[in-house]
Amino acid sequence: MYEFVLAYDAIEEVEASEMRFHLCLLFEAAGDFNFPFRPLLHFIAEHLKKKTGSAELNLPEYLEYEDFVSGELKLPDRSIGIYFEHSLSYASFSSNSQEDLELLEDTSGRLRFRHAGYGLKS
Repeated sequence: MYEFVLAYDAIEEVEASEMRFHLCLLFEAAGDFNFPFRPLLHFIAEHLKKKTGSAELNLPEYLEYEDFVSGELKLPDRSIGIYFEHSLSYASFSSNSQEDLELLEDTSGRLRFRHAGYGLKS
């Protein structure tokens, strides 16, 4: 069983020329391919949807032993980039707007997430 409180790192400006900002969730589950990144991201999207009225998670189709996965979280008039890795056990979020990441952090930070995990064939 996976159970934890969402605790984001600080928002960082990663590309000053393009005003790109980054926010990260780190976990102690490196190489754990049962770690529920997809359910976690759906959980976050549901909480954003309650706050903004619309939030859609777009990820590629699940692949066995997937790693280095990119997607997006579409909000009403913009999107937040998503990237997660099982090998290093983190999820990152990026946007051209610091306010988008502050909204993400304010909406889902400190929430308790609980999930049984999933098998490689789930």
